[in-house]
Amino acid sequence: MITAMQDSAAPPVSKTKRKKEMLELQQLGIALVELPESQLGTMDIAEALREAVLAAKRITAHEGKRRQLQYIGRLMRDVDPEPIRTIVPGQSDDQAGLSAMQILLPTDSPRHFLVHLPGGLTPESSAMFGFFTYELRVGHAIGWSTAQGRLGRPLRVTGVQHPMPTLRCAVLRDRRGIEVSAPFADPTYEGQSLRPFPPATQLWVLLYAQVHQADGADMRNVLLGHRQAIPQPQRWERKIDRLRVDAGTATWSNAEIERLLELLALDSETPLSCLAVETLPGDQPIQDPVGQGLGYERFLRTSPLTPIPEVCV
Repeated sequence: MITAMQDSAAPPVSKTKRKKEMLELQQLGIALVELPESQLGTMDIAEALREAVLAAKRITAHEGKRRQLQYIGRLMRDVDPEPIRTIVPGQSDDQAGLSAMQILLPTDSPRHFLVHLPGGLTPESSAMFGFFTYELRVGHAIGWSTAQGRLGRPLRVTGVQHPMPTLRCAVLRDRRGIEVSAPFADPTYEGQSLRPFPPATQLWVLLYAQVHQADGADMRNVLLGHRQAIPQPQRWERKIDRLRVDAGTATWSNAEIERLLELLALDSETPLSCLAVETLPGDQPIQDPVGQGLGYERFLRTSPLTPIPEVCV
């Protein structure tokens, strides 16, 4: 008879699982340090671990405390963690770590929430052109809890992009025509501009005529034309050894404007307005992304509709 022998020994623990268990024990050791001494004295733990925890409470230097916490983590490998995790009667609500995270902002939907802007930034900061990484956890802020039970496991989300700073265009009108300028996106890192030359984005300006609708109740914007804003080199940047381009400019002569208005049977005194659009071309830029190629290229941001003043004399 041929028989097979089954190995009853437990399968080896993977390195990933072992590392995860060690990290959990280290976090549990940190939680011990955050407990009040009165509660620590009632817990059934090894005396060496108790003395290490009390010593960590007295250490104020950052590096010294870090080494002591590592030592506590090593001691935790030789103790049974379950008695430490046990909730005892009369245990106080542990608020440790609660202020380390921000509560998401609620919306009208029970399933959707908003994240706060990164600290020190405003919606108009140039750093808002960048990407951010967030750690999300589900937990509860109200009611009794231990520090370990308050928040769940982390979900790390990378590549988060907030709304871009508002694009604003400046308009100059004189006897020669109209000049519209708008700034290119200027992403920064540690205060230094990362905008290349020429800019990676394109600026387009759309020119509108404002006319009364048929019932006279409101005004409507009728598109007269559009054209690309040409980058305008400002100065030579010695630090980066290249030209600096802050804005692009598009112009229409008065003769062009009169001809566009005449095609729509509009008076030359018709009020005008404009807006700027910044696009982000791909590997093969679209020739006319705001006209015939509309919808085939990403719009990075759009300015508010800006009224064009009358001719300055």
